[in-house]
Amino acid sequence: MLRNPDRVNQFPIFSFTFCGIPRNGDWYYDDTTSLAGAPAAVGGSALTSLINTSGVGDTGVHVNYLGTNENVYDLHYTTAWSYFDPTEVAGAPSAASGSGLTSYQDNNGGIRLYFIGTNSHVYELYWPAQREASYTDLTAASGTGATAGSGSPLTCQIDPAST
Repeated sequence: MLRNPDRVNQFPIFSFTFCGIPRNGDWYYDDTTSLAGAPAAVGGSALTSLINTSGVGDTGVHVNYLGTNENVYDLHYTTAWSYFDPTEVAGAPSAASGSGLTSYQDNNGGIRLYFIGTNSHVYELYWPAQREASYTDLTAASGTGATAGSGSPLTCQIDPAST
């Protein structure tokens, strides 16, 4: 049991640890990568996370990272940890080494995650539920020809007026 509140995020090498406070007030931790049977993270992987509380789509806690094969992985918790490889399922290109990640839950409960590909294009992975996924090359769709530089950070926001 971890009892040091100064270490809320503890990341063993190439694995992710979830820390929380159970009802008895003691800190605890789990190696979520191992519990999910998920592939290892690449060293220095970006992280993004969300909690889908909408009651629709892929509900629960989601933590996303880049694997050693540069695929985006989703660690997912509802009643137990599991993982999903939306990159493979969607047939999306691999992320560039050191790509940033950002994500949000849309109004329909779908998860939208953004990363930079090896061609410096910004991609969106979308999955409304586990085991379904698609991708869009947003750089190509924009028609501008502008590309993201190496190490470019990513961010996103939700427009509450959109559906």
